[in-house]
Amino acid sequence: VSPFDAQVEYAGPFNTYGGLLILNVGDDYYIVLAGMAVTYASAGQSVLAGEPVGAMPQNGQTAPELYLELRRNGNAVDPGPWLRNSR
Repeated sequence: VSPFDAQVEYAGPFNTYGGLLILNVGDDYYIVLAGMAVTYASAGQSVLAGEPVGAMPQNGQTAPELYLELRRNGNAVDPGPWLRNSR
């Protein structure tokens, strides 16, 4: 699911990463999600936080891995503060 309201900048396969999404969440922040077997979103589409944007592979010998990267102004940013529970 999309972690935030966002505009989809890219959706599709990318090298060996499988399905890849680049989400523009505003203020020069971008979220990169990769490793999906299928992406539901399309470039140019707006998505809401919590909206399904893809599905992970379901068969295979190892558990699927979701790659997540947060970027601002072209630089990688620690996503921890964005993902931590506020309680």
